[in-house]
Amino acid sequence: MLVVYVLEFLLYAALVFGLGTQVIVPLWKGTVLFPIFRKQGKLERVLTRAREETEEASLEEDLAKEIDRGERIRAGTRRRGSRTES
Repeated sequence: MLVVYVLEFLLYAALVFGLGTQVIVPLWKGTVLFPIFRKQGKLERVLTRAREETEEASLEEDLAKEIDRGERIRAGTRRRGSRTES
């Protein structure tokens, strides 16, 4: 009887694992359901990574522009401040 309980537990564990990896995780990440049946799963992961890298590069570019803008404002303020003192 113990063997039946162990097999039943393993079956339930496999069902929970399958539900988690094929339904819950894809819903959480915003990808397709049941990725095990899709050949394009790898391409979708690559596409997701490429989009993330594009977004990251865009943010880095915006950050660099803001840093340059801040430095120009600081340099202009210093010049104006030194002119008024003279």
